[in-house]
Amino acid sequence: MAETDEPLIQQCPECGELIDVSDQEPLSAVLCPSCGAPSVIAAHIDQFELVDVLGRGGMGVVYRAQDTSLGRQVALKLLRKSEGASEEQSAQLANEASITASINHPNVVKVFTTGMDRGRFYIAMELVDQGTLDQLIMLQGRVAEAQVLEVGIQIAQGLRAAQHAGLIHRDVKPGNILFAGLHTAKIVDFGLAIFMADEEKVRGEIWGTPYYVAPEKLDNKPEDFRSDIYSLGGTLFHALAGRPPFEAENASLVALKHLKSQAVSLQAFAPWVSGSTAFVINRTLNKDPEQRYQSYDELIEHLEYARTELQSAKPPVAKRVVIQSETESTVMGWLSLLLIVLLIAGGAAAYVFRDQLFRQGESSDSTPSPAPVVIAPGLAAAIFPEACAKLATGDAVGAADAFRQAAAQPKLPPVSAAWANLLEGLAESVAGHEVLANDAFKKLANRTSLSTTQDDAKLAAFFSDVARRMTDRSPIPPNAAGTQSKTNHETIARLLFGVKNWQLGRFDDGVALLREFRQTKPAGRDAWIEELKPLAARLIEEFSAFQEGTDRLRAAKNPQQKQAAIEALKKVQGKLAERAKEEIAKAGP
Repeated sequence: MAETDEPLIQQCPECGELIDVSDQEPLSAVLCPSCGAPSVIAAHIDQFELVDVLGRGGMGVVYRAQDTSLGRQVALKLLRKSEGASEEQSAQLANEASITASINHPNVVKVFTTGMDRGRFYIAMELVDQGTLDQLIMLQGRVAEAQVLEVGIQIAQGLRAAQHAGLIHRDVKPGNILFAGLHTAKIVDFGLAIFMADEEKVRGEIWGTPYYVAPEKLDNKPEDFRSDIYSLGGTLFHALAGRPPFEAENASLVALKHLKSQAVSLQAFAPWVSGSTAFVINRTLNKDPEQRYQSYDELIEHLEYARTELQSAKPPVAKRVVIQSETESTVMGWLSLLLIVLLIAGGAAAYVFRDQLFRQGESSDSTPSPAPVVIAPGLAAAIFPEACAKLATGDAVGAADAFRQAAAQPKLPPVSAAWANLLEGLAESVAGHEVLANDAFKKLANRTSLSTTQDDAKLAAFFSDVARRMTDRSPIPPNAAGTQSKTNHETIARLLFGVKNWQLGRFDDGVALLREFRQTKPAGRDAWIEELKPLAARLIEEFSAFQEGTDRLRAAKNPQQKQAAIEALKKVQGKLAERAKEEIAKAGP
């Protein structure tokens, strides 16, 4: 369909006011400028009706959508409409579509069509919504060996098809492996993929997830399909051992290169894995591409051999206590996938009943007053997308003002207002405004009753505990959030505590908590918290720059090295700038 520039107008369900929501993200929540009532932005992109959010990335958002022309559901990847939505990004998304569409394989997610609507580029893809390998790892901790081998074989087959099309994926990781059924895995997201003929043009770009990126890429050496084999090996290692082969997401490039120069052994972290499987994984992770598998055919053959050996292996006799057999573990893996599917279905149901979530019950003089409107925390936070974006990108003052104005809305539901107070306090803390931050957290502490539901009672207790800790003058120990969840609203506590320690000058403790926050996986209605991770990353990068400059200064062996280290420290900004000056002064003339 042709692109349209017509504005998108929506009527407030409370007062009937017409609201121009053209610049708002689809399915976010908006407050009526007249009455302050919240409502969800309905959205159509060409012939697609957006249903709910499946995931968010650096360039865009992926929605579940209904294709009203063909009567089928699809995954719609939509480029964000913001100042950063440049022609270059649109071209990159279009390139991703053409690359993925060039591959026809059952283990690669299909692309149906692309288009442009109201200045937003989109890709309509096959809907694969029964969970990701990343979610399965998060749910189980470790995935059964037989299941990992089956996933490895199928993804290797999909990557082999990409190689035959002249492509390397360049971002193989658990989050990009989707399940279409209990026994079908597919590789998705060719946003970083390139044709082999273009490899030299992008050499030196460090993209992808550090856990899984191949060593040659870090060394600015040529990459090819064997780099994808390394990333697949790292992904399967993570699934089997419950942790990636190298835990260095926030390390400097120098430290990351050092780590990946070491030999890795799956047996050291997963001694229960069979020898055949360990051999395959260890070989995929060899630092020398020449020592890895030299074809996908060979890799698939060895994975299939390991699977056959595992299936024919006899159970151990009286050598160790077996808590769960491989068969039982595999069954649990499939049951976990079913649980993920049910959770996703629950999220879709929440969207279907969104109107009930946002609408006040009618009342009259002869009937009791209605109970407070209950909005799930995830939906409540969606009311503040622009403020959250400001906070994530460094505009702490602007974010604090936006959260403060939102909290003052008279018709804002209690849960939403509490979130606004918390986020206002976080933004003021980042800005270094201790008094204003304390004021916001005190307002949060005074919200003792959010609703009558059990979930909101737990949320109120969480808010109360956070408010108490944030207004206390004492620094927060790095293990303070150790018992809190890494998948729900409690994940944000690590960010709050880390920022507080940072502002108190306890940088090591603060960074430890911020790194913990980077490792969390807020999911479901709390997935929006992921969008605040750039805030933590920025502070961690500042600390890494300071630490690297300090290490270089102390290790300097001649005046040239010393001067280079001093120049690096002079570039350190923010709270660490004074510390950098102190280090330079200590070094003397």
